[in-house]
Amino acid sequence: LDAQLGQLIEHGLINKVVFDQLPLKVEYELTGLGESLIPVIAVTAQWGEDHRNELEKIL
Repeated sequence: LDAQLGQLIEHGLINKVVFDQLPLKVEYELTGLGESLIPVIAVTAQWGEDHRNELEKIL
């Protein structure tokens, strides 16, 4: 998970916010670039739902 989050940060899709407190608190937030992917993800998710039966037969 840490490596994947690091890649998302590196590619400018999310920001990591570290709070100076104990216990350590970290939050992640989408950047504008990351937010621009929301419609693409929604369409892809809908495609998966629309083809669920066919996909389950393959997997």
